[in-house]
Amino acid sequence: MITQQKLFPFDLHFRRRSIKLNMLIVELSELIGEKQLNIALKNFLLKYKYPNAKPISTDLLVELLEATDKSYHKKIKSLFE
Repeated sequence: MITQQKLFPFDLHFRRRSIKLNMLIVELSELIGEKQLNIALKNFLLKYKYPNAKPISTDLLVELLEATDKSYHKKIKSLFE
């Protein structure tokens, strides 16, 4: 028998953030292309892997901007606001 699991406020908050993150990744992929997105993510992971410095909230945005053409920068920045 399957029982329904109670959701705590943290669980709901986590799920909402997860959905927003998924939507952001899909939108970025459609905007700049999967190849450019993968390049930016790979650069981000290589730059901030242990034992390197921990990233701050804007570091991913910086990597995305560095990996893309300037024509996309305004839209990318708007996605992170």
